[in-house]
Amino acid sequence: VVAFDQLGCGQSDKPKDASLWTIARYVEEVETLRTALDLGRVHLLGQSWGGWLSIEYALAYHDNLKSLMLANTCGDMPHLASELDRHRAALGSETVAMMQRHEAEGTLDHAEYAAAITLLNHRHVCRLPEWPAPVLRSLNDWNMDVYGVMQGPNEFLYTGNLKDWNRIPDMGRITVPTLITVGLHDEITPACARRMKQALPNAQLTVFPNSSHMPFYEEPEAYRENLLEFLRMAAVDG
Repeated sequence: VVAFDQLGCGQSDKPKDASLWTIARYVEEVETLRTALDLGRVHLLGQSWGGWLSIEYALAYHDNLKSLMLANTCGDMPHLASELDRHRAALGSETVAMMQRHEAEGTLDHAEYAAAITLLNHRHVCRLPEWPAPVLRSLNDWNMDVYGVMQGPNEFLYTGNLKDWNRIPDMGRITVPTLITVGLHDEITPACARRMKQALPNAQLTVFPNSSHMPFYEEPEAYRENLLEFLRMAAVDG
């Protein structure tokens, strides 16, 4: 298994050049790593943002893949935005109006707005009463330079350069075995997962009933077995 910190994240360099933060550059970073390590054809797993990156990589370098795993992700950002609006609406009209006011005024650091985002995070990002230590370490090392340019100010408001991204019309070109996983309560909803499943010619979908955005922490045994079973099947097919 090869895992790495992308440019701008973790132990990698964190340059202050906003022009670097594009999905196309990150695709080339993945390909550079694959080539440098002489990995040959790979099984590629991308979670959340990593799923968007994996879709783009599969479209650009399909022949380098044995299989694809798209975890807690989507292929259509405008559709995701509508699903996020549903999550927000569940907080009630008064709260939605409050959030929209702060977003319009640019006061996202206000305590009442932050409280609403915290509630949404605990409903749809990780539902565990205590978040795992690796998650907290990542959050404590969050690089808003990258996140803000590409996504936006938080998990429920997309304003970055990916906000109009939609690869559903192109995903029929991805023919390698593909596993799609999603939590029933995921911020990137099962409806987003179904849209990818319908677009891909060789895909299977697993919904984890007691999870949100992190089934690998929320239902680790079920997640691990699902992943290993898919990889066993993909290894035979590949």
